[in-house]
Amino acid sequence: MKKYIFRQVIQIIITLIIFQTLLFIILDAQPGDITNLFLLNPKVTPEAREQMRVALDLDKPPLVRYLQWLSNFLQGNLGVSFSHYPRPVMDIILERAPRTLILFHQSINLL
Repeated sequence: MKKYIFRQVIQIIITLIIFQTLLFIILDAQPGDITNLFLLNPKVTPEAREQMRVALDLDKPPLVRYLQWLSNFLQGNLGVSFSHYPRPVMDIILERAPRTLILFHQSINLL
């Protein structure tokens, strides 16, 4: 039984790393970066955009960003939300998790 559980845990870890790698590659392969959203905003100067790039580590090579991404994920640091800036992503997830779990529980009870 212990051997089975150990194999399952190893498979879950490998699957999680593969998923994180594919997600990073898909997001990183997009042309431009998040600071391009501010190109048409006259209040955001090119210097401010460059400061954003540095703050978000977009000036670093992809391998360094990937290792940072994976390290942060394993530590539970999911970063800052772009749509709810400057709130941490984990705060948003924890705020919405109870409602999601209630809806999930209700949908299971309907089956």
